[in-house]
Amino acid sequence: RVTKDKAPWRNDIIVKHTKLKNKLRNKYWKTRDSVDWNNYKRARNNLNELVWKTKKAFFTEKLSSNKNPKEFWTCLKKCNVVDNNKHKSFPLQLNIDDINKYFIEMGCEKEVSAEKNA
Repeated sequence: RVTKDKAPWRNDIIVKHTKLKNKLRNKYWKTRDSVDWNNYKRARNNLNELVWKTKKAFFTEKLSSNKNPKEFWTCLKKCNVVDNNKHKSFPLQLNIDDINKYFIEMGCEKEVSAEKNA
């Protein structure tokens, strides 16, 4: 089974809050009570805020300590902030004339069908 690497900024507190949020969500799905919904929303919003602050602190600490540009970019790549691929190519080579022909013919078909219906 192929899995992603864990986010480097993810810590035990975030895991604990994620489990709490999921537990409250499941409770709401069973009861459909507005109190349970509000508890779930509060836990979800707290978790999102915690993740945002933790990520910010992690990247601020990691990137401010890297004065060497090579280490800086290596850190960004390891954290999946930027792509590791240097060159990206388009899968298709498009011909401008073919695209133009497609749109010209598309308009003609509508005009012909409109004339037939009139």
